[in-house]
Amino acid sequence: SRFKEAIESYQKAIELDPCFKRAYIDLQYTWIESEQLEQLISFYRQCIERQPDFPLAWGNLGDVLTEQGQLQEAISCYQTSAYKTAVASNPNLAEVDWKPKKEHGPDFVIIGAARSGTSSLYMYLSRYPQIISPHKKELNFFSKYYNQGIDWYLAHFPSITDTPNFLAGEASPNYFDCTESAQRMFQCFPKVKLIVLLRNPVDRAISCYYHNFYHGREKRSLEDALALEKQRLETLTESELLQIGYRHPNNLLGSLYVYKLKRWMEIFPREQFLIIKSEDFYSNPKTVMSTIIEFLGLSDQTFFQYPKCNGRSYTSISQDLRQSLSDFFRPHNQKLEDYLGIKFNWD
Repeated sequence: SRFKEAIESYQKAIELDPCFKRAYIDLQYTWIESEQLEQLISFYRQCIERQPDFPLAWGNLGDVLTEQGQLQEAISCYQTSAYKTAVASNPNLAEVDWKPKKEHGPDFVIIGAARSGTSSLYMYLSRYPQIISPHKKELNFFSKYYNQGIDWYLAHFPSITDTPNFLAGEASPNYFDCTESAQRMFQCFPKVKLIVLLRNPVDRAISCYYHNFYHGREKRSLEDALALEKQRLETLTESELLQIGYRHPNNLLGSLYVYKLKRWMEIFPREQFLIIKSEDFYSNPKTVMSTIIEFLGLSDQTFFQYPKCNGRSYTSISQDLRQSLSDFFRPHNQKLEDYLGIKFNWD
């Protein structure tokens, strides 16, 4: 109910500092009413006049133009944002002849799971000089914006990433939940590499609840929300779980990984997947990043700091509730381990 007020606050922050990245990023995830689009378009145009080389302003302008249906101008904004992002990270690229648009798909996509470390992984990968990222983490093309067309999607990536020296990738965790994403992606880019982070289902469910609670999408107590969702899920058969997509609340459902992975692995070859246990990623990011970089075919580089991104502290839950959730997830986790041939040891 206070999204309009939030947008005004972010705009004031950007007026004070036209290159305040956090405000631009938060605006990407703020609900925008249709009547606010024209004002935001004017605002971003003014930002670009003040800072014409700032990629986020171009990318965010593309976002609101997309919502208004001005696709050709949106595509042009995304291409400009992608170019300026690349040149900002490597000024020598300004001297290279660029193709007018990207023609090949991304090299990798982080498809999930939400609340499992995808933001941190995306940030770490963005620090590699061979990887040039879009202006925002979640493009949601194969789940939400598929009808905008492939040119719209590819415009988010620099055309220079069609050369062997660079990689392009994105991270949209809701692809994992969307029943249509795997087939759509395979039809467009059958060779893309897929990275999946899987977190202890109990911890992911609790994190998901509090994420929705703090963003105003959940009003019930943790215990009530999880109990009602658990009751509903226990009535579903395995066949129904395989067919179900995103459904709010997604606390427990989003942690039933085996049914989501089966949808993807029935379409893409197993060798195109890298499955990462989130707890390993959190506790030893240097080692896990080396595995990911090898999977992507890049030479490894060491960073001295691996800060968590988009993390939040929560009140500890009761042992009874944790045990109840562990009991609920145990048979599903066993199916996951049997299907993948991987032990997660979450109990």
